[in-house]
Amino acid sequence: MYMSGFIHGNITPDTVYLQPNGENDFKLILTGFEGSQPLSDFPQKSIIKPEGYNPPEDFVDSKVYQYARDAWMFGATLYFMTNGHPPYGFKYSWTQWAMLPVPAEELQQTMEQVAKTGQSSYPPIQTRSRDLLYEIERLLEPDPEDRAEADSIAFSDFSNVVESMPMGYILWEQWDHLKSKLPIIGTPSWQVEPSPREHGEDTSTRYKTP
Repeated sequence: MYMSGFIHGNITPDTVYLQPNGENDFKLILTGFEGSQPLSDFPQKSIIKPEGYNPPEDFVDSKVYQYARDAWMFGATLYFMTNGHPPYGFKYSWTQWAMLPVPAEELQQTMEQVAKTGQSSYPPIQTRSRDLLYEIERLLEPDPEDRAEADSIAFSDFSNVVESMPMGYILWEQWDHLKSKLPIIGTPSWQVEPSPREHGEDTSTRYKTP
């Protein structure tokens, strides 16, 4: 994609799929290109800002370097794979025993602080893979100039990285893979409205005497 001169602009768990591609190998498939635009050496306005997956600079600048922005979004997506929620924008509720979204004002303040100080404040990354931990930290670097590039990360054994993710997410990815294989073209039959019934006049008894 980058070699073709475009950035994605909308990398989230909903737009990234891992497809098995042989033994111990996976293919990364990207969808949801609504935020895509031509790659530029100059800052550009972000088209889509998915809550929890857009980087700190999106909260302080009207235009940002989209290439570095894609990298942070990919890091946030990998973080979701390990923790079950994005790095920012959620807080644990002791009354409901769950991670719940924080108010938009609180998220804005947090991200402004991260951008200003250059210090990340997300909860610890939950993974046993040192490779995955290292790469996520590089991708979630607050300063775009110090951030790793999304297409430069590498894992020594990607199969171990996938196995280190929570089982629930692996099953979710398997379901997405199965859905992608469904031979549905166009609108599924159960969603198609039936065509209006044609009414024909019955003339067989029209002029007959009762």
